[in-house]
Amino acid sequence: MRDDITICRSRRILYGIFLSAFILSATGIFLPVLADDSLSPIRAEYSSGEITILSDEARETANESLNAIATIPVGERTFENTVVAFDSVLTDYGDAVSPLTIMGYLSPDPEIAAEGMDADIAQSKFYIEVYTRSDLYDALKSVEDKVPGTPVEQRLYKIIIDEFEHNGLGLPEENLTRVREMNAELSAIKTEFNSNLNNDNSSITFTGEELEGVPDEDLSSFSRTPEGDYIATVSQGYSTVMTYADSGDTRKRMYEAYNDVQGEANTPLLEEAIVLRENIAKEMRYTTWADYTIRNRMAENATVVIEFLDSLKEPLSEKIEEETAVILEIKQEIDPGATEIYPWDIRYLEHILIMRDYNYDVAEFKKYFPSDNVVDGVFNTTGMLFGVDFNEVQDAPVWSPDVRLFEVSNRSDNRTLGYLYLDLYHRDGKYTGYATSQLISGREKNGTYSLPVAIIIGSYDAPEGDNQTLFKPYDIWTMFHETGHAMNVILTTSHYGTLSGYKSSMDFCETPSQALEEWAYDPDVLESMSAKYGNSSEKIPEELAGQAIAARSVGMGYDYGYQVLFALVDMYYHTADGPVNTTKVWHDTSEEILGLDEPEGLHPAATFSHIMDQYDAGYYSYLWSKVYALDIVDEFKENGMTNETLGLKLRNDVYSQGNMADGMTLLDNFLGHEPGTDSLYGFIGLNVTGETAAA
Repeated sequence: MRDDITICRSRRILYGIFLSAFILSATGIFLPVLADDSLSPIRAEYSSGEITILSDEARETANESLNAIATIPVGERTFENTVVAFDSVLTDYGDAVSPLTIMGYLSPDPEIAAEGMDADIAQSKFYIEVYTRSDLYDALKSVEDKVPGTPVEQRLYKIIIDEFEHNGLGLPEENLTRVREMNAELSAIKTEFNSNLNNDNSSITFTGEELEGVPDEDLSSFSRTPEGDYIATVSQGYSTVMTYADSGDTRKRMYEAYNDVQGEANTPLLEEAIVLRENIAKEMRYTTWADYTIRNRMAENATVVIEFLDSLKEPLSEKIEEETAVILEIKQEIDPGATEIYPWDIRYLEHILIMRDYNYDVAEFKKYFPSDNVVDGVFNTTGMLFGVDFNEVQDAPVWSPDVRLFEVSNRSDNRTLGYLYLDLYHRDGKYTGYATSQLISGREKNGTYSLPVAIIIGSYDAPEGDNQTLFKPYDIWTMFHETGHAMNVILTTSHYGTLSGYKSSMDFCETPSQALEEWAYDPDVLESMSAKYGNSSEKIPEELAGQAIAARSVGMGYDYGYQVLFALVDMYYHTADGPVNTTKVWHDTSEEILGLDEPEGLHPAATFSHIMDQYDAGYYSYLWSKVYALDIVDEFKENGMTNETLGLKLRNDVYSQGNMADGMTLLDNFLGHEPGTDSLYGFIGLNVTGETAAA
């Protein structure tokens, strides 16, 4: 299973205000400004028991306000005191609780982290309780004829009502009670599943001989035993071992460990969750969980999604066969008796292919991209496109010394737009993937605009001492991806929290992130952000940058084959009728899509955190949104990747809009036409021309 990329949460999970600090000029010069601790966007430290108290207080305050809405006499109800008030109460609650729940994923203090996870469970239960309250539903329904005719207000009302009906309102009370109980049980299972992964610290001990081929600089990041052997953590050491270790047995051990993390604990949890979802869907009078979940998304139903994924299977299989033939030849040069490719061979052989055919060495590339330069470069590029500056806050109160805070301001008038935390490096007990979360929602509040707060969470190797982490192309790409999500949060102009930031349809919310990631492979962008470690005046040679960009095409079939695998597994799980053997479905689908025979006894689905964290029946969204993202990027390729006029249009037409309009409307406003799949097929290198994407 390939590394996770991001988690974009379409509804309420992981949802102020600061003075400027480092002021970033157009030339990239920074001026330090000290932070005012009293104006911190979110709390950084909590004493024992405090998160629980604050979580309970936020829930009690919200319930009091919701009760007041529900008891307004029918004749006195208006759009403002009912719908707008409901949006305000729920957004206030999210703004209060999200900074608490994020500590469950990030706090270095195990006790505080545990309280944060408990607050996360309490938050999920609260939302279930709210959206299954008949009195609130009736109150909201009673003002349907009082909703203004403006598109945004109509959309706000529809989304709120849809959420109630998505949770069973409109069903007989007996059915609603069962849905409520099952949702609460499902929420607890999901939290336990993800907590198991967050707290996993599995590792493998290798001798130096077993790690032959791994560069010394990568070996230095591994811990050592008293006997001198190397300890490779599964979460952090996987990519290094799979790419460089010459020993097939070493790579196989790492592959098996990686694809069986929390296998015994999480597999039954996932399978229990799937059955619960099936039962909820049936109570909701839908055939499958996928149809129930997708009904209000751009794809509309499971059949459309599966047809979209099926359309990719044959051309991808052909490309994978071509790629397999090439890397099998390389393997046979190493081992003349080799007759097949194993899953743990792919990265290693692709690396050799890149070195041989592109004369490209990723270790040499990394020297030009210290982490601080990458962050500055990503922010410079993003700032140029969207007309914003990222001003680092000096001495900001944070929960870990390696966390940074930035004020994001409008370049034209220096107006503060929002705040962005960076928590980029791996540490024990921290969430192990890459994600962006909305901590505070931008919206109108008490006559002013509440500034949004976002956080980018990473799992990059932590710097050693005064040394910086060096970034590979994939690392830079990931940073651009997450910054795309963050810009969707911070550039929002929505008046309502429900429509703010990345709270768009699940199969559209990856579009802003997947569009921005393409700047990671622009030669001018790479050159501008490069600065050789130890000699910052030295830029990456044009030839090396070109080699890195060209080498991106290697393994594209496998890369997108895995994406189709993940998406189809997700759909097969959530279109089933009855218990699912998640391991067998994964094994069979892997063989069908990739032609790979997975080893027996592994439980790769146990690590598939996306479908236990808002992407259930939704992982297809990455591919679906990629169609839209590539059409956006094509506009820049035609008009210039640094075209500031087009960048501001993209900001205004897409990134600032949140969920104020359907994604297809936003795309049509920017593109002037409906997107199609041709760009996706060309990007992957498939020989089939796609038709216009269904949406």
